[in-house]
Amino acid sequence: MLRLGLAQWHHRDWANQIGGRGLAAYAEQFKTVEAGSTFYALPSLQTVAQWSLDTPSDFRFAFKFPQEVTHRGGLVANSRAQNEFFRILDVVLDRCAPFMIQLPPTFSRAQFASLEPFLLGLPVGLNYGIEFRHPDFFDRGDTERATNQLLYRLGIERIWFDTRALRELAADNDITQDAQSKKPNVPTYGYALTDTPMVRVISHTYWQGAKVCVTQWAQRFAQWVDEGRDVYCFAHTPSNARAPEFAGAIQDLSAKYSDQIPPWQWRSGTTGNLL
Repeated sequence: MLRLGLAQWHHRDWANQIGGRGLAAYAEQFKTVEAGSTFYALPSLQTVAQWSLDTPSDFRFAFKFPQEVTHRGGLVANSRAQNEFFRILDVVLDRCAPFMIQLPPTFSRAQFASLEPFLLGLPVGLNYGIEFRHPDFFDRGDTERATNQLLYRLGIERIWFDTRALRELAADNDITQDAQSKKPNVPTYGYALTDTPMVRVISHTYWQGAKVCVTQWAQRFAQWVDEGRDVYCFAHTPSNARAPEFAGAIQDLSAKYSDQIPPWQWRSGTTGNLL
């Protein structure tokens, strides 16, 4: 299926669309969430247990690896921080999307040798995706080829973070300007290495202007779904106030290219039909 999700499950501007501000209400509308809070701090065992109670069995969390592992720990296999991460999340491991390993922009081909030992030390039986932010991994040459061969051999997906729509228009507010200055500006080739491709797309505040970008992804999502892949897409906008609408637009367009993808439907029962 195509699993659309957002970068958070509550926002003060979503009350009318999501029908509430908590995870339970969010999970009635979406089938996945980009759980980026674990990058900064781990939740308590009680909190994770509540997440399990608040979501149906087919819901999927895309947890981001802690920065102690990816940014500060030097990608040490079986580190204390990594082991604690999986210990805390044990109760929801049965409903996890591929875990998101986001590497810093300083991780270049010079550190490539540390990647394989780290990946080989990950717990088996789970799915993983890795997001690169250094230009070396988009060189269309030896580094990208060696990286993809490694990931394909280990069954690990390559996560794409598409910021083209964010940069198409000039920033018309401080929030968009801040996003344009901080989000990675790397190529988006959009191929899949596993059966669980994962894409993060961020648009300008005026997300309706992202039709070209969204159409390209809609066609790719339809192709992947028709091939039997379980596709994850996380919709972002600056401040994420408009992210639910943007997600609906992505699914509406994707539905035009595959009979296996239904049109977007808000909790109220009305379809999106946004682009």
